Amino acid sequence: NDGSTPKWALEGDQFAYVGEDAIAAQSTSGVRAVDLATGAELWTKDELGVTAVGATNAAYLLTRRTEPGGFDPETGEHTQQHGVTRLTKVDPRSGRQRWVSPFNYDIGVVRQLGGRLLVAEPLLSGSPESAVGRLSVLDDRTGRRLWDVTREGALLAGLYSGDDSVVAHFVTYPDGGHGDQIPRTALVAVDLRSGETLWEVEEMWAQVVSGHLITYASDGTVTVYR
Repeated sequence: NDGSTPKWALEGDQFAYVGEDAIAAQSTSGVRAVDLATGAELWTKDELGVTAVGATNAAYLLTRRTEPGGFDPETGEHTQQHGVTRLTKVDPRSGRQRWVSPFNYDIGVVRQLGGRLLVAEPLLSGSPESAVGRLSVLDDRTGRRLWDVTREGALLAGLYSGDDSVVAHFVTYPDGGHGDQIPRTALVAVDLRSGETLWEVEEMWAQVVSGHLITYASDGTVTVYR
């Protein structure tokens, strides 16, 4: 009421909002949820290294850690250091856990869509040399993993939603990004229910303008999708 900043807001490193609730994540003291109307603390979790994502009637907590590289005696292959994430859906008012799902990669995108939950790595993250673009779709009610889209040698650059479908925007860097060749774009449309690929287009680049997906070809052709 006096215009001052509440203590919980000063202590948070990252914030998510669900209706009248705020969830503040702090790297050294865990996560707390606060009622925005009263300032009352709703619940806390002491676990460190957690970030929060707010959505409709739910909050998602992402707990990341790093798996060291090593040698796999069964396959004879060397593994690279990589991030893993535990995704937890919680009730924003009570903090009660609804489900938990582990992922063998870093998560940067969490988005609700038609009863499904889109989960993907941070956009354009990682090195072009060892790039693997990943998108997973879960049942938002149960957390059950329904299907995955993986593109070796590409980075995920964007996700565009349509009617019962999602378009994954992958970028491929020739020669691992070391040469002077122009990166290429692949747009892969996937049915949200079945995971079936509906169509795929390869162009020079793509973006969304005023709700329309637009692609640019190397010959100068511009295509606008409805």
